[in-house]
Amino acid sequence: MEAGRSHPRALVACVSTLLALALVAPGAAAQDDPLHGADIPLSEEAVDTSEWIDPAETLGFAEDELAPAPEADLTELNASPILATGVEDIPVEDDTLGVHVDQHVRALQVAATIEQRIDDTSATIASLRPRVEELNAEIIDEQDHEARLTFEIERINAAIAEFAVRAFIGEEDLEIAFSEAVSDVGETKVLADGVREGQFDEIEAKEAERERRRLHRLELEAERERVRSRIDNLQAHRLDQLADLRWVEDLAESEATAHQRHLHLRLTDIVDGADFQLVALNAYVIAARTLAEQSPACAIEWWMLAGIGSIESFHGRFGDGELDHNGLTTEPIYGPALDGRILEGEELLAPGAEIPEATTRTEDLPVASAADAVDPATPAAPTASAEGGPDTSTEDGADAAAPVIRRLALIEDTDGGVLDADTTYDRAVGPMQFIPQTWNLQEIDANGDGEMNPQNIYDAALASANYLCASTTSMSTVEGQEQAYFAYNHDTAYTEAVIAASERYRELFTFPEPPETSNVAELSSELMDDGDAPAPTSHWLGIGAFDAEAPTAIRLELDLPDW
Repeated sequence: MEAGRSHPRALVACVSTLLALALVAPGAAAQDDPLHGADIPLSEEAVDTSEWIDPAETLGFAEDELAPAPEADLTELNASPILATGVEDIPVEDDTLGVHVDQHVRALQVAATIEQRIDDTSATIASLRPRVEELNAEIIDEQDHEARLTFEIERINAAIAEFAVRAFIGEEDLEIAFSEAVSDVGETKVLADGVREGQFDEIEAKEAERERRRLHRLELEAERERVRSRIDNLQAHRLDQLADLRWVEDLAESEATAHQRHLHLRLTDIVDGADFQLVALNAYVIAARTLAEQSPACAIEWWMLAGIGSIESFHGRFGDGELDHNGLTTEPIYGPALDGRILEGEELLAPGAEIPEATTRTEDLPVASAADAVDPATPAAPTASAEGGPDTSTEDGADAAAPVIRRLALIEDTDGGVLDADTTYDRAVGPMQFIPQTWNLQEIDANGDGEMNPQNIYDAALASANYLCASTTSMSTVEGQEQAYFAYNHDTAYTEAVIAASERYRELFTFPEPPETSNVAELSSELMDDGDAPAPTSHWLGIGAFDAEAPTAIRLELDLPDW
C-alpha cells in the first residue's frame, strides 16, 4: 500500500418540542463528536418524519382557503458551511431529504394564509374605528341638544314662576317683566292671559323633543357599544391569529432546521449508485476545487482522487470501519508493516538463489536465478534476446511475463509510532494510505479543525491532491494522470486500476464549472506583502467553516521516495 383550536395547537407544539429534544438530547444515541464547522446537532438516529401534523389540519383550514404555496428557497435551505456547492444535491441511498422541504413549504403556505387573514382582520378593525368616532360625535351632539332643551325648559319654568309671583303681588307692567324674564329663550312679548296656555305648550314640546333626542342618544350609545365590542372581539381574534402565525412560523423554522440537520446526517450515507459515502465525495470535491483555485494548471478533478480512494481503502470503508460525519475513520486504517517481506513469487527462486534486496518502495523485482525454477512443463527456457536482455517470447511468438517476485517496501520506523502505531516499521495510514515520512511532508489541515490527521478524509484527500499535482504538469490528459498515479505508487497495474476506477466515477455526476474570475486572483497588495496564503472563495468551494484555515496547494521540490 501507498499514500379548541388552541388545544390541538398546544398539543402539536408539545409533541414537536419533545421530538426535537429527543433528537438532540445527549445520550447513547448522540454523536460523540459534534459536526465540525457547523452549529448543527447530529444524532445517529434516523430523522423521524412520522410525527408531522399538517398545520392546516390543526387550524381547520380547507385546501381552497389556503394561499398559494410559495417556492422553497433551496439556496437558503441548503446553505452549508460543510458541504461543497452541488454536493447537497447528490442523492444518497434511501434518501428522504425532500420531506422536510415539503413540510417547510407547507408551513410557509399556512403562515401566508394566516397573514392574509390578519390583514383582513386589521382592515376590518380599521374600517370600524371611524364609525366609533362618528357615533361619539353624534352622541355628543345629542347630549348638547338635550342640555340646551333642559336649560330652555328650566328658564321658561323659572319665568312662569316669577310672573306668577309678580302677578300675585300686583305689579304693573307684567308684560314687560315676563318678557324680560324669558327674552333669552326666544320670547319677545307674552300677554298675561296667554302665559299658561302658550308657555306650558312650549314646555311640553321641548320636553318631547328632549326625550326623542335622549332615546336617539341611547340608540347611538348602544350601537357604539356594539361596534366597540366587535372591535374588541376582532382584536382578541387577531391576537389568536398572531399566536397561530408565530406557531406556524416556528414550525417552518423547525422544519428548515430539521432539513439542515438531515442534510448533514446524510454525510455518512452511501451515495446513490456509488460505493462511497457522501462525506468522501465532499472531501474529494473540496480538495479538487482547492487545487483549482491554487494550482489551476494541474486540472485535477474529484473523480481522480476518488480513483485513488477506491483502490487504497475503499474510500475509508476498509474492514469494519467507515467515515464519520467529520470525515474521520471510525476504525484507524493501517497498512501492513513495511518490513521488506516477499509478498508473492518466492517460489520462483531457485534453491540457493540470492533473494533480491528490499527497497524503500513496494515493487516487482526481477528474479536473477529463476531459470532453474521454471516449471518443467514450460515449452522452452528463456534465452537472451537480441537486445541483450532475457527473451520473454514463447514458441508461438507471444510475449510471456518475465519472472518477478513482489517485495514489500522496507522502511523502518520514522515516526515513533505516532501516526501508524508501530515503533518498529512504518505503515501506510488513513484512507489515502500515506506513510509517515510522506505525511510529515504533505500534512495539511483541510477542514480547519486544528489538526492535520491522515485518518481524516478531508486532510488526506487534499494532501493527495497536492502530491499528485506536484508529480505532473497537468492531469488533464491520460498521460498526465498516469504520471501522477505512477508517482503515487510505482506500479503499472496500480496506475491502470486507479484510472479505470476514476473513469467509472467520472460518469456519475456533473458539478458546476468554477467561476471565471477568482477572488484568489484579486488579492490586495497588502495581503500578498504579508505573505498570507490566498484563501479559496467560499462561493465556489461552497463551504464557510473550512475557510478559517484555508488549505493551500503545496508544490514540492523534493526528491521523495515513491510512496
